[in-house]
Amino acid sequence: MLLSSRQRFSDSIFWKVVILLLTGLLAWQYFYNRSLWLDEAMLSLNIIQKNYGGLTHPLDYVQVAPILFLWIEKLFTSVLGSSEMALRLFPFLCSIASLILVYHCTSILTKNRSIALMAVCLVGLAPPFIYYASEVKQYATDVTVFLAIYFVTFSENDFVRRRRWVLLSLTGAIAIFISNASVIPLCTVGIWWFVRAVRHPQDRLPVMIALGIWAICFGINFRLFIWHHPSEAIMKSYWKDAFMPLGHPGATAKWLMNRAFHLFDELLPSLGMAKFYILTFCLYAAGLAHLLLTKRYLLVYLLTAPILIHLVLAALKMYPFDGRLTLYQLPLYCIVLAHGIYQLAILIGKKPPFTMLLCVLGVLLFAGKGVRSVPKPVEEMRPLLARLNADIKPNESVFIYNYSRPAFTYYYETGRVQVGNAPLYVGQPQTIDLQQVKGHVWLLFSHVHPSDGSRGEERIMVKHLLKRGRQLQEFERTGCSLYLMDLW
Repeated sequence: MLLSSRQRFSDSIFWKVVILLLTGLLAWQYFYNRSLWLDEAMLSLNIIQKNYGGLTHPLDYVQVAPILFLWIEKLFTSVLGSSEMALRLFPFLCSIASLILVYHCTSILTKNRSIALMAVCLVGLAPPFIYYASEVKQYATDVTVFLAIYFVTFSENDFVRRRRWVLLSLTGAIAIFISNASVIPLCTVGIWWFVRAVRHPQDRLPVMIALGIWAICFGINFRLFIWHHPSEAIMKSYWKDAFMPLGHPGATAKWLMNRAFHLFDELLPSLGMAKFYILTFCLYAAGLAHLLLTKRYLLVYLLTAPILIHLVLAALKMYPFDGRLTLYQLPLYCIVLAHGIYQLAILIGKKPPFTMLLCVLGVLLFAGKGVRSVPKPVEEMRPLLARLNADIKPNESVFIYNYSRPAFTYYYETGRVQVGNAPLYVGQPQTIDLQQVKGHVWLLFSHVHPSDGSRGEERIMVKHLLKRGRQLQEFERTGCSLYLMDLW
């Protein structure tokens, strides 16, 4: 018994140290405190400009986010101010909670702490997970909500077990209003509970009550915040490539292969090497095959049903299947991947010490890309604005590229742009007339179209202005640039 207690204490310390190290990686990105970029700025402006009631109406800048997420963000900024770190604090805390929940959910579902440790390492080392932990968006929250639903459904903790139906009803109700993706895990566990209730009459009443509460909350959320949303057409156009095509088997197969490539090459952690996704896919397939061969059908269902449900929604053009919208699925892939690594290590290692060594090496094999991605800047406008504040002179004008406007407006409204009474021009090169502007003009660019790295519109505009003036200064930061032109 003493040995068992020591072993439990050792395991407890070890997984907590792992969580602490991975949290340090998230904190490194968070405290780097990069500038807000276009998407973040557009949502942030809604949060800081609108009151709680205003956030219940369609958002400006064609933004869409769950109402409870918006209210929590509003609360944080009301208490802590409108800084980037205040805006990103809730997603950051959600990501830390996700690491803890990944460990517990994997331990509960697989009954294997080694697999749980590998799974939490794989999730915590995934570049998208690290990045969205410090993004003013709801995608980190989607991961936490997904895991919370699984945890409450399957946890054997005494407190949870005794109050499971109350907690399930409450968790599901909150999830619907804080995460648009929550309908997918709720549908997954709802189907499981419904089938279970058919076989176990004693569960029928609590199951029906919980499912009824979820259905009512979904109906309210759908009617108030989703039905006939004014941004629906724009969103469907923007995400058109993320909807699964039907009608032609070849097109469907090509689309599925493309989605699989992006999932295993971009969503999951890796060394960042060419064709590494093939190894990732093989380990994932091996893990899934082993679960099927060992008849772990419930686990297979829980780890694959959300993906299939999402694909159905994508085929119906109801929820895109792409990138950040699939971030909540990351733990599902990592649990299967960890299972595949573990089984391969057992096959090769034979003895426990060698098995554990191979497991550690297997996880380290996926660590490179995640570690190298920290910290990750996107559009570092803030240093350029500091330069503009310091160098702008009376009678000088400022041109702001159209896609730079939201971030510029955010920094202007939070008092970090100080250009006095300088005339401001906003637009794209082809839509704004600078022919009448003479003298010194500052030009600020970020998120330049086309977004392929060519900085096409920026180059065209600067080249055009050089025909009737000269360039005095140029400053660059990641994703942003600032020019001072003398026009005549």
